[in-house]
Amino acid sequence: MPDPDYKSSLTDSPSLLRVVIWLLVSLGVFACLPDMMSGNYLPKTFWAAATIGLGFALLPPRRPFGFSVTLLGAAWLIYLGWALISLTWAVQTRVGFERWLALLLPTLAYLLARRTRFWESDVFWLSFFLMTSLVAAIGILQYFSPSLPLVHSFPGTAVPRATMGSRNYASMYLMVILPFALVRYLRGRGWKSAIPLVTLILSLLFLLLTKTRGAWVGLLVGLIYLIAAGGYRRIAAYRKKLLFLLIPAVLVFLIALAVGLPAGSEGSFKGKLKFSHALKTILNPRQRLSFWAPCLGITDPLLGAGFGNFPIVATPYLRRRRLRPLTGKFIMIIFRRMSISAFRARFSFS
Repeated sequence: MPDPDYKSSLTDSPSLLRVVIWLLVSLGVFACLPDMMSGNYLPKTFWAAATIGLGFALLPPRRPFGFSVTLLGAAWLIYLGWALISLTWAVQTRVGFERWLALLLPTLAYLLARRTRFWESDVFWLSFFLMTSLVAAIGILQYFSPSLPLVHSFPGTAVPRATMGSRNYASMYLMVILPFALVRYLRGRGWKSAIPLVTLILSLLFLLLTKTRGAWVGLLVGLIYLIAAGGYRRIAAYRKKLLFLLIPAVLVFLIALAVGLPAGSEGSFKGKLKFSHALKTILNPRQRLSFWAPCLGITDPLLGAGFGNFPIVATPYLRRRRLRPLTGKFIMIIFRRMSISAFRARFSFS
């Protein structure tokens, strides 16, 4: 039974501070240093670590205090433990530990999200969708207006990369957000549904323009999960809004089919010059598997090479080949999605 002498405080009631803290974490999507090597990964990691640390310092745990671990959480903790232990036989222990810390960051973000319960705030969602719409709009402008200096001030590889340094990372970021934007659009009324609708349209156009097949598959899985979580009947109750959504969705598909590639970007879209080319190879894993083929016979099949390490034959020109570790760029993008990490695990269409 609740304590009759207990008074509500910041620790158990929704507050503006909790929403602001999580919005600060979410703003990491814009963190970058244009003239710096790894100008996306390091600034975004620092921003995430700083804002998450600030959140833990300002927000005490909610009452009543308790500790529980879900089945998914237990699996994640076991994986973190195994990854840390594997560093004992890794060739590059320091590099592996740095990557393990990057993997730990979204875990801390999840714990902070549980304190904020940001998903209960309409203010957060409207602010977050405005921010997400801006990210997608920047990527679209990069595609259609190569001469605009502002949108190209975000460092990275081939366009459109939005604010993420790579179109693959940007697509995966928007891919995760789209199902939530759909839910808020269906449930909202008036201008509260207009903002998620704009997010849906811009994000969908960006995903189609980038031709990132993994994001397409991920979005399909997310939509299937959405339907399974809420049931077809509940979603069908919004059929008028769904029918209205078909109009801009069809227009977006037509635009993606009609437009050409940005000037000079043909090389970065190899094998996906046209929309139809990307669709034909969407379930073809041969190219991806070829990336990992060299590890067969080199990496221990049971223990691996240690977390964050991948040994390759780096001296094939010598009479006797020697193994050297490949510790290339292992950019963790999970923290860029931390604005929805907790809600994704708890999401339901209820």
